[in-house]
Amino acid sequence: MNSTPVSPPRDRWARLRFSIIGSLLAAPPDPGTLQAALTALAARTWRDPEGLGVQFGVSTLERWYYAARRADDPIAHLRNRLRTDVGHFPSVSPALADVNLDNHQKSQLKKLAAAQRSAGPFDGCPDLSQIFPSRFY
Repeated sequence: MNSTPVSPPRDRWARLRFSIIGSLLAAPPDPGTLQAALTALAARTWRDPEGLGVQFGVSTLERWYYAARRADDPIAHLRNRLRTDVGHFPSVSPALADVNLDNHQKSQLKKLAAAQRSAGPFDGCPDLSQIFPSRFY
């Protein structure tokens, strides 16, 4: 049985990013040779945390390099950030969300009323055909 805890994907991706640019941080390239070093790294295929081959562009590697170089903890800085709006839908106002929910609930009741009309009344359920006459379908 493997007792080694599995690290979160964010941490595995941060370690991959650091392993790619870490050589540049440990031994910075001579002035004027950074682009050539980044181009060489971009030409390689790397194994991502899921085990698939992946390549990164020069501009991406350059962004990681400068971000890690400025950071006190490069690995923590190379983690992908959680979006601040996770779970929020800024394009849908609260009033529109309420209307959407109300329409959905009415739609479910209309479907139930149609099922009642075709199969007959259900035990313990009011006759919905009085609430939603067939002209609404």
